[in-house]
Amino acid sequence: MRQLVKLDRRIRPNQVKDLIADRLEQDVRRALATVRQTHPEDPLASLRRLLGTRVAPEPPPAREAVPPLTPISEEPY
Repeated sequence: MRQLVKLDRRIRPNQVKDLIADRLEQDVRRALATVRQTHPEDPLASLRRLLGTRVAPEPPPAREAVPPLTPISEEPY
């Protein structure tokens, strides 16, 4: 966060926190390193572009219920 704020004083720490929330640390580090090396005019927009969009996980497909097995005999043992 502080590294981006040093690049551009207009960036607020809360903006960066919201952007990197729920991201993998290695992805954030890689994107931040690229931003620091390239020195873009808008570092926050560049970081947002490098991180890409978030992909929401798809819920698993609904499973069909299997009817219980009918007992073979009345006696359990």
